[in-house]
Amino acid sequence: MNRRDWMISLIPFNLAMGPLSTLVTLEVYELRGGAVGVSYAISAGTAASILASLIWGFALDRYDRKDVLTVGLAGTLLSLLALAFSSSLAEVAAYYAAASLFSSAVGMAVSVLIIDTIEKSRWSSAYSRYNMLSSVGYLSGDVAAAIASGLMPTRAIVEVMTMITAASVAWASLTVPRSPIPFERESLLHIIEGFLLRVKLVPTFFLRLPSKSTFKSLRLIKLGRSPAAYVPMLFIAITIFYVSSGIFNTLYPYGLRVLGLSRSEVFLVISAGMAAQVAGFQLAPKIIAASRGNAGASYRALLARGASYIGIGVATAAGGGPVYLLGTGLTLYPLAAGIAFATFFTASNVMVFEVLKGNREGRGLGLYSTLTGSAYFAGSLASGFLANSVGFGYTYVIAGAMLGGSAYIFNELRNMA
Repeated sequence: MNRRDWMISLIPFNLAMGPLSTLVTLEVYELRGGAVGVSYAISAGTAASILASLIWGFALDRYDRKDVLTVGLAGTLLSLLALAFSSSLAEVAAYYAAASLFSSAVGMAVSVLIIDTIEKSRWSSAYSRYNMLSSVGYLSGDVAAAIASGLMPTRAIVEVMTMITAASVAWASLTVPRSPIPFERESLLHIIEGFLLRVKLVPTFFLRLPSKSTFKSLRLIKLGRSPAAYVPMLFIAITIFYVSSGIFNTLYPYGLRVLGLSRSEVFLVISAGMAAQVAGFQLAPKIIAASRGNAGASYRALLARGASYIGIGVATAAGGGPVYLLGTGLTLYPLAAGIAFATFFTASNVMVFEVLKGNREGRGLGLYSTLTGSAYFAGSLASGFLANSVGFGYTYVIAGAMLGGSAYIFNELRNMA
């Protein structure tokens, strides 16, 4: 095969990753782990993904990109194999976290491989092609799992996904190129060596204690609509969005199953959301242009997503049976997870890039990734306790109301622009 087609070798991997979180949710359901058990398992995966950005970032600076990608694929394969034979909630959470940790290496390695092996003028088209292939894999995986769930138990589906991942391991080892120029970032190591020597010779630190003036920039009420408030307000609004998403996304598949839908119907709803998301990313630029800016598009997307969450929550709290769950799952959920999410994700990320441009972009993007990952982790962890306290329906309403707060902030940002 032409080595320029190496991205295709990752389609089986993405096919296996697409339904993974839903499969984990169903496996927790079969183990009778409850809503709290689901929140623990998904939170473990989110926490592992946050840690992965540090581990694989360092590894990509020290080792060949193809080797890191291969380790990620092989580690995911072994994690899925272990997950297929797990027999307790703790094992499910641990193996899902391991799969999240190793699978993160694949996306990071691909990003650097594109930069290393493709001309700069083709970077945008290459990233777009990879995202398109990934979306095709995820959607195909959800659809395949929906069909398979009517024919075999959940663990058997995980075993099939393990074998599919093995195909990517073998395929990628033959087609993925190595970086033409080995690169190793040594400056950080030199800094660490100097720092450790300084600590050894003069083991004393001089710290400045914070005063009231230190936190003046965070006093948003005082700042109002001043330009200085723009950046903290933007990040607060995005943080609220990811906390809300962590609550809803962690609980929703489990709630569908507990409240009466079959496994095939759960996957059908998730597949509908994924299909709408693929279409949403195609429509996002037009929606942003029609909204006259990224802040306006984010505001509208958050209102649509929040209203969808609340609509699903009201239908659930009202005691609607499987027909209502499936109806809202095939109408409101694709709106929330598809078009609204794609529009917000695109618009808000552009706003972040604009803020960080020319101001230590790498460090800023790393902080941004940690912030969003931590927010999603907090939402995932809280979701199970909320469901046990107020029920599934009202938990969805809470998540939707939070998006209303985020939308309000984006509306203020739109007025400040």
